[in-house]
Amino acid sequence: MPNDLQSVLDPLAQQKWADARSTVFAVQAELVGDTIKLTGQVLTSDQRAEAEQAVREAAPGLPVANDITVLSRPDTQWGLVRRGLSNLRRRPDSGSELLAQGLFGEPVELLKHDAQAGWWFARIADSYLGWLAESSLYLCSRDEAQAYRASANALVRAELAMTYSSLIVSGGSSPEGLRAGRLPFGIPVRAIERRLGMARVNWEGEPPLWVSEDDLLPLSQRPRPDAKGIARTLDLMGRFIGVPYLWGGETPFGYDCSGFAQTTLEFMDVSVPRDADQQFLAGQPVEGEPQPGDLLFFSSNSDDSAVVRHASITHVAVSLGGTEFIHSTGYVWGVTRNSFDASSPIYRAWLKENLAGVRRFV
Repeated sequence: MPNDLQSVLDPLAQQKWADARSTVFAVQAELVGDTIKLTGQVLTSDQRAEAEQAVREAAPGLPVANDITVLSRPDTQWGLVRRGLSNLRRRPDSGSELLAQGLFGEPVELLKHDAQAGWWFARIADSYLGWLAESSLYLCSRDEAQAYRASANALVRAELAMTYSSLIVSGGSSPEGLRAGRLPFGIPVRAIERRLGMARVNWEGEPPLWVSEDDLLPLSQRPRPDAKGIARTLDLMGRFIGVPYLWGGETPFGYDCSGFAQTTLEFMDVSVPRDADQQFLAGQPVEGEPQPGDLLFFSSNSDDSAVVRHASITHVAVSLGGTEFIHSTGYVWGVTRNSFDASSPIYRAWLKENLAGVRRFV
């Protein structure tokens, strides 16, 4: 038996499950009498079992008391994001770092509750983990949460679609109502009732939320990830030139670089991970001239090692084809276009010098 039982778990904690963006592995092992006691918390039951197996192999014959808490279980609470967006924070505090955002109608797995603070530790649809304010959530079963998104029949095509909590028709004019908020571009919604050019887009159990049908694109008309659909989507994304840069942002209220890239591809129903380094690993490497819709990745590390390059990816942009691309960048604090062509007025040397690779998802 090793002198330090905790060292047996180090390969799992520091290598296999070290990325706190998408998993939880915080396990302690100690010898209590002649029994190995395991405590802490993990995301899945497989992790719990693997931790136990590791200490059993290191100390064969000793009994193991496995008191590790599993966060994702069959009886875990689920919910739907009931606002246009809900900020995913590093800690249960509105002043904590913004990591990502849950969007309206998104099914979220609620793993741990801080009732006193009014926050849930949650896993959102792209598997990102963080804390969501309880006030932004509609609590429901897993089946109900997943059924809403699965039954979506439209996408928000407006930059920010105004929503209304009631409809009032006066003098035969267009319907009016009490403004309730805005739904960001690209969100899938289910229009379950239509009236006077408006569609109700939320679920039973909540007060009705109405949006103009003009602000919705039927899902049957969603752009396909082909040349025509990519061109159409990039044209729509061009409307966001000048939208502010926001670390963790995924909407026209503010985008970060990877949030902008993710939104672009997901409008065509192409799933990509949340962060730039994750996107770099997930896409297919591209040689030669980038095509429209390819993602361009940047790193300040000149080492050619793939591992080092992945670890040091700091930025991503969306190719417009050839030398030009669009991205959200802290350099100008917003969405902008740039070029790799040194003769172009939108050329920026750092971007050309620090291009780490091109990846394709479509």
